[in-house]
Amino acid sequence: MKNMFLRRWLNTRGYGVQSPFAFNFLHDVIRQKIPYYAYGELRKSRRPDEINTVQEDEMLFRIANFAQAKSIIMPAEWKGSSRYLSAGCTTAKIEFYTNDNVAQTIERQDPLGIVCYNQPQNFLETEQLLLSKTGEQTICIIKNLLLAPEIWNIILQDNKVSVLFDIRNWGILFINTKLTHGRYYITGFK
Repeated sequence: MKNMFLRRWLNTRGYGVQSPFAFNFLHDVIRQKIPYYAYGELRKSRRPDEINTVQEDEMLFRIANFAQAKSIIMPAEWKGSSRYLSAGCTTAKIEFYTNDNVAQTIERQDPLGIVCYNQPQNFLETEQLLLSKTGEQTICIIKNLLLAPEIWNIILQDNKVSVLFDIRNWGILFINTKLTHGRYYITGFK
């Protein structure tokens, strides 16, 4: 019985999700198969030493396009990905941080739009500050979940996060009081 549920769940592509918000995010953002207008130019400008893959950067583009945030805070090592995020949301102010100054960078933004973390530990270290500066919809994107599963399990239990998506090695957290709490697990981008 359990295996049958897992098999069905892995193949539903979000059609078993009851929340309209979560379903739309899964269908229109995470699993979007139609190429966006900017993909061709962005792929041409990629360098061989990019940290994130093309699929990951295109997911970041779609999230930025969805959120239309005023600010995006991201790790300095993601500079290549910033082209995708700024193409997805042309009005966003992008700021980079290092592990030493993540808290100071978050402190300067009010309210927070999108905050990207390269490690789950960085989220835990700045969570209280982040929660004090959230806007109507703050999105946290966390990479490298598989390197710290124990920290990711702590984040999964956090009731301050409204909606959470677990996509293999990536976590997407929505902090929005208007959303009903939910946890969604996805096997991949497409």
